[in-house]
Amino acid sequence: MQVAEQRAVAGTSYLFISHDLAVVGYLADRIAVMYRGAILEEGPAAAVLHGPSHPYTATLVDAATRAPVGSGAPFEALPAPPSAAGCRFAGRCERRIDGLCDQVEPPVRTPGPHHEVRCHLDIAELPVWRPERASGPGRPTRSPLDPPSTLGFARAGGPPSPGGGMTPPAADTHEFTELLGGFAEPAAAPAIQRRWVTVVTGGGHVSGVFWHTGTPGTVLLHDTGLSARSFDAVLRAYGRPAVAVDLPGHGRSAWRRSGDYRPRRLAKSLEETVLSYAPGGPVVAGRGLGALAGIALAARFPAAVGRLVLIDTLPGSVARGPEERWPWPSPAFGSRAAAAAWLHSTGSGLTEDEAAQHAALETVQTADGRWVWRHHLAELDGSSLDGFHDDTLWTQLAAVRAPVLIRAGNGALAEALVDRFRTESQDGEVVELPGAGHRVEHDGPDALAELLGRIADRR
Repeated sequence: MQVAEQRAVAGTSYLFISHDLAVVGYLADRIAVMYRGAILEEGPAAAVLHGPSHPYTATLVDAATRAPVGSGAPFEALPAPPSAAGCRFAGRCERRIDGLCDQVEPPVRTPGPHHEVRCHLDIAELPVWRPERASGPGRPTRSPLDPPSTLGFARAGGPPSPGGGMTPPAADTHEFTELLGGFAEPAAAPAIQRRWVTVVTGGGHVSGVFWHTGTPGTVLLHDTGLSARSFDAVLRAYGRPAVAVDLPGHGRSAWRRSGDYRPRRLAKSLEETVLSYAPGGPVVAGRGLGALAGIALAARFPAAVGRLVLIDTLPGSVARGPEERWPWPSPAFGSRAAAAAWLHSTGSGLTEDEAAQHAALETVQTADGRWVWRHHLAELDGSSLDGFHDDTLWTQLAAVRAPVLIRAGNGALAEALVDRFRTESQDGEVVELPGAGHRVEHDGPDALAELLGRIADRR
């Protein structure tokens, strides 16, 4: 879409007015929903369209997701006049409270950061978009953040969305069942939720796994070939609001048609993601590719990052780890067990149980019944990794204020690189984590969680 391209290239801001929620969800960072001259709701696009939302917003979203793409189905009018006092939508609202909504101006509710809803309903009573509302004969399940059908694309032979398209999939309500079942007391289990944000740069959507309620103060970025779920053990121990992000081309985030996942190329998409998911300058911590992308993010968009934490990673140090030793491209498999056995046999260093867990989290079944890795890099040749070893990222790291390097005792960093970090970084700090290997989130999740908490407390 030319508007999105111009915005990305020229850095232009637009005020876009439309009734087409697919277009609005694709283009907008923020959405204001108006009814008869009054703004009923305003906030980040994903928050407004997925909810909790104003009943009028929910009505618009429901109408958009009920109608088949391109059907031109009309809005279903509700035969009631607008309210002369109170809420402008009271006369048409199926959830109005007579004597209150039609008589008293509604208060402002704040269901999330920078998200305001003018409604008498409590936040817990506000509508939330559910994919099942859009299902049924002739009504495909669509997210309110789906782009118009002409913007979608699919790759022949690639996995289903979220692997090959720009359409954020509906959340899998069973994804975290096993994880939550690991808590001895159900009441002590935290709220865990997967969300998506549509980004302009690179196209498509970026997924994140949110732990606990409230604005995340910490953002975690994973290594090559992994996903947000690689931080489950860390976030379980962390015990405070945080979000682990699926990097573009990984996990449940969209693939890029270009296949370009170099750290510098991820920075702008991550800036859009962090500002949407965790506004206010969070701690951004990453390992491997996530750390290198974090450097580019913090250098180019310092307002998005409160503190940068590099987990056993520096420019030029990305180890020839399990993902990079795979044959490229990766084969497809007849089952997840076959994928796990192949991974264990490649010299990855993973035990059989670890390989099985990795396959359970990082594979997806295609329409023809095969199992493939969720990350796009598995289908690209090995040259796609060349740009990850970018020594010029040292220049960007030198521009980042007070970065923290967590060095694993049995990790991947040579002493010369650590010395260079101490010399070239602005007030950089090195924290040692004895006994941990390079996969710190796996080898020492409790210790990493404790370190991140201390860093967040003095951010």
